[in-house]
Amino acid sequence: MIMSANKKGSKQTPSLEEALAFGMDNMEALVKSSAILAKGAQDLNKMWLDMTRTSFANAAAAFQTLADCGDARKLAQAQGDIAKRGYDKFVSDGCKVSDFTSALAATAMEPIAGRYGAAVEKLDE
Repeated sequence: MIMSANKKGSKQTPSLEEALAFGMDNMEALVKSSAILAKGAQDLNKMWLDMTRTSFANAAAAFQTLADCGDARKLAQAQGDIAKRGYDKFVSDGCKVSDFTSALAATAMEPIAGRYGAAVEKLDE
């Protein structure tokens, strides 16, 4: 009876090697997640830089358009068109950034979520 209890207990208690391997797998998942986030931050910075460049180019074109207006009616029409295009671009860029960051967060969490699943499986054993 005592031997069968000891055998059961040894199956439920992980060995040091198992615990170390589990911890190493957790660290690998954390490193993978961090690498995904670092790459995502680079991509996000590139996206912001591209948006900034486009914004400056659009501002220069808008200034030229306003400078070329001959009368007040054309100026008012041009201002309205520029404002509408600017707002549409703002919303479009905001959606791109939102979609990108949501996808990045989901992708970066995959390795950690996998380790969470492994921990739950270990507890069920």
